[in-house]
Amino acid sequence: MTDTGYSTATVTAVPTSHIVIEKLLSDEASVIVQWVILAVTCQIINIFGTVTNIINILCFTKQGFRDPVNVSFLGLAISDLFCVASLLWTNVCMNPAFNEADLPFEPMEVQFITSGFLHTNFNRVTSCITAFITLERCLCITAPLKVRCLRYDLSVLHVLYQIMSLHLSFIYFSAGLLIREDLEFKLKGKFVS
Repeated sequence: MTDTGYSTATVTAVPTSHIVIEKLLSDEASVIVQWVILAVTCQIINIFGTVTNIINILCFTKQGFRDPVNVSFLGLAISDLFCVASLLWTNVCMNPAFNEADLPFEPMEVQFITSGFLHTNFNRVTSCITAFITLERCLCITAPLKVRCLRYDLSVLHVLYQIMSLHLSFIYFSAGLLIREDLEFKLKGKFVS
């Protein structure tokens, strides 16, 4: 035999059921952390964001729509309001008490369809409006006297929302919820056959 310079090693696969991973937190501590973060802290931040976006919407509508910046900021406030409102429902679905309730559906699956898609959609609208505002500010620097010629109204935001809603309608057309009849729910008497 010739020496090739390669060494051989034996590799054995270990099933994941035999690997013991130490938990950083106990189950009780993780439930307490979920309560504090999701049910209290995130909900307070979401409610604060909802209230401030409503105040912003009222301020921008009072100022009028003659200035293009007001139209952009109004669209940004509306989009962010819906983004934060969808997170309110997400936090409810991720609440440990809501997950432990005897519901005939899986809360995270319902959250994914009812809130996750909406949050993603309005987050994209917010990003597009932010990019639009940034482009407008760059044009103000490069051509300060010609930016006022770029007049647009609420129809620009309306078209943007329609495009994103069309995108969202295709997702909802292909996604759906299935009624789950687990053996566990049948044994508890939740479903009568």
